[in-house]
Amino acid sequence: IPISDLVRKNIQSTYLIGEHPIYFSLLLAIGVVLLVFNKFESKLLTFLIYFINILGIVISGSRGVFISLFLVSFIIIFLKPLDKRKIITSIILLFFLVETVVYLSPLKQRKPQFVTIEKIYPEGLYFNSFNIRMAIYKCSLSIIKDELLIGHGAGDIEKRLSQCYEEFNTSAFDVQSYNTHNQYFHYLCAFGLVGTIIILYYFGFYLRTAYVSKNWNQFTLLILFYLCFFTENILVRNT
Repeated sequence: IPISDLVRKNIQSTYLIGEHPIYFSLLLAIGVVLLVFNKFESKLLTFLIYFINILGIVISGSRGVFISLFLVSFIIIFLKPLDKRKIITSIILLFFLVETVVYLSPLKQRKPQFVTIEKIYPEGLYFNSFNIRMAIYKCSLSIIKDELLIGHGAGDIEKRLSQCYEEFNTSAFDVQSYNTHNQYFHYLCAFGLVGTIIILYYFGFYLRTAYVSKNWNQFTLLILFYLCFFTENILVRNT
């Protein structure tokens, strides 16, 4: 078993954490963003919490959350009043962090799943997180197309997805059921274009309100979530 899979499994079963690695890393990413705008008086304490949270994200090996936080970091750099030298230094440190994560963390072992992929969809015993996700997206888009305007209703999505997964000649979907793994796809499946446009209007409304009021804490947190929505169905989970 790859060490990355063991690490992720242990995160899920660890006492007081007991959370899926993706959501565990998202909680830590929220902590990082909050800390940027709400520092402790002690610089050492602030640094230690930064370090612990970022280390936790690296260990969890969640690509989507890491990339989202990386992009949000650029936004934070240009929102906060920094001089050019600090901006350049911050960008260099960010790239260094990315390289470190890619080559020293569980992300290194998860990277080949989409770099050296042989089959884009799961087949037989050949499946991993990447081609399973591709199958999920294919089924999600198929369901969206069936009822593009008004959707199928929130209660019928899982059943329709499961029916679509049966078309793949693999045991990948026998162990557990998978949701759309994309919040926007979930809305399109459930409520169609009509409902999704209404929801996106409010997403934009809250983002604009935070921007106009210069509430950068809220602004960056919203962007973090909106980015993570592309890879996870976050708002249908208790966490």
